[in-house]
Amino acid sequence: MAGVLEYLTAEIIELAGSVCEENKRSTISPKHLNLAIRSDPELNKLMSKITVSQGGMLPNIQEALKPQKKGGKSGSGKVDNSQPV
Repeated sequence: MAGVLEYLTAEIIELAGSVCEENKRSTISPKHLNLAIRSDPELNKLMSKITVSQGGMLPNIQEALKPQKKGGKSGSGKVDNSQPV
């Protein structure tokens, strides 16, 4: 049991350290722990019912709220008004 807990702790700390480096920080905070757990599919499944105190939320923007790209795939960007409504 001690070996399993040691492995899980090392895995979470390693992932949190990577998240911490990506954010250009030198100290692992609860937010880094939460991001590390939620970004790994297996750890997320294992710890799906837990809440990390002061962990914040995952950055997530819904597709409908993102700014739309200009131009589109048609090339000209003009609307075809030739068909009746």
